[in-house]
Amino acid sequence: MLNKFIISISIVCLLAGLVVRLTKLESVPPHLSNDEISIAYDAYSMVKTGRDEHGHLFPISFQSHGSYKAPLYSYLLAPLTLILPHTDTTAKLPSAAAGLLTILVISLTIYKLSKNRLLSLLAGLIMTTSPWHIYTSHMVLETNLALLFTSLSVLLFVSGHFNLTAVFLSLSMYAYHTQWGLAPLLAIYFFQNIFKNNRRSALTFLITFFVFSFPLAFDYLSLGGTSARANVEMIWNDPQVNSALSFLTTFISNYFSYTNPGYLFFSGLSLFPSPHPYNPGLFVWPLIIPYFVGLMYLFKNLKLKPGFKLILYWFLISPIVPALTHGGNSLLRNLPSIIPYTLVIAIGCHQIYLYKKVLFALLLIVYSSFIFLYSWVYLFHFPVETAATYQGYKPIAQYLNTHPGFAQVRIDDRFGIDNQFSGVPHLYFAYFNYLSPALLQNRQFKKDATYHGNVAITWINWANEPLTPSTWYVTSVGNRPSQSQQQNLLQLVSSFPDAGGRPAFEIWTTR
Repeated sequence: MLNKFIISISIVCLLAGLVVRLTKLESVPPHLSNDEISIAYDAYSMVKTGRDEHGHLFPISFQSHGSYKAPLYSYLLAPLTLILPHTDTTAKLPSAAAGLLTILVISLTIYKLSKNRLLSLLAGLIMTTSPWHIYTSHMVLETNLALLFTSLSVLLFVSGHFNLTAVFLSLSMYAYHTQWGLAPLLAIYFFQNIFKNNRRSALTFLITFFVFSFPLAFDYLSLGGTSARANVEMIWNDPQVNSALSFLTTFISNYFSYTNPGYLFFSGLSLFPSPHPYNPGLFVWPLIIPYFVGLMYLFKNLKLKPGFKLILYWFLISPIVPALTHGGNSLLRNLPSIIPYTLVIAIGCHQIYLYKKVLFALLLIVYSSFIFLYSWVYLFHFPVETAATYQGYKPIAQYLNTHPGFAQVRIDDRFGIDNQFSGVPHLYFAYFNYLSPALLQNRQFKKDATYHGNVAITWINWANEPLTPSTWYVTSVGNRPSQSQQQNLLQLVSSFPDAGGRPAFEIWTTR
């Protein structure tokens, strides 16, 4: 009977998650961001040569735009780049799959803790339809992998598989840098609880955790550059945080900004520049009622239900590491919080169902309506309205690959209506056109540009740009040639609109 239930709930959650996470995966968001394309090409470079874009052999930290990325996503994506076409969907598949599996893991975890089938189903469905989780599962995000491995470690812990708990908790730190703080905090909880019943198992758990974490710690301590991304965003590096008191007040302020119900249910998922009437919360706002009901029930039953202590502990520690960083709330750094919040909301929904079935039915109707509204906003409105900030170089790369009628191409590495964004066009060319990794690994960095093959990545300043024959110049509409140059010296080869149909990029050549 139990096996039939587990199979049935798994099928329900997986099918619902599959539909939500694969719908418009290729086109929403409309293009891969700088970090996403960097991960995608590093995966291809690794599987072809064993080296990343910068020539580092099997790195534990991947160098990226002046900072470093966690390694796990690129390594998992690497074999897919050999057997699948180089598309946005291929790059996003590990994240979408991780999001899908996390739904199943969290459903099984709450069942292990509560032995309640309805509660397990509610947790899975809330996670499936969470705007927060849908958004992150549609992008090439390391934090989605970290969430899966963290969730697996919790499921293995409550199932009594302590060594595997240590393994997956350690692996989460190879997936995303926030885990460097969260994983040890969870390890402390796991160790203490294992130690109460079996000291030998607790010691084995601790040793396993340290053994699997050691390569990451060694890389961090021995290669100073790899710590750049983890350190640069910490609040103690903010010039305004210059005393113990300012550190404490900043941390407390950040912590409560992450746990603020207004942020969680009304404005946290900033799809559009604020203020905007369609900006949703991380969860749709009708769930604020079961959220508070779940919190009250959780606190009232801590002694009666031991599993609730784990949920509360996770609830309290998840925002700690994000709160230690500056730059405003980050829904990516704080993604581990989605699990305890989901469980609290599911508990609240279950309590409302038990005592006020009419209210539960009304809540379900309102909730479904808002999920439908969010889906429409995210899948259709969001990619059009925000297209100007998602102007990927993929269409240009594909065009130049099929129109090789040039001796040299010079690409401006900035884009946007006002040419205000910095891009990494060489990575789009390399990933979508299957460029040999050796070409990028051996590129030449010169004062005027970075060269690989017949491509030069530079800042095109039309006033000083030497216009040479058989050269194509790729710029955004924010950096068009002067009217005089357009009339007398240059001609337009092709133009490329963004996802909203507005002009984005142009290719010019000499007359």
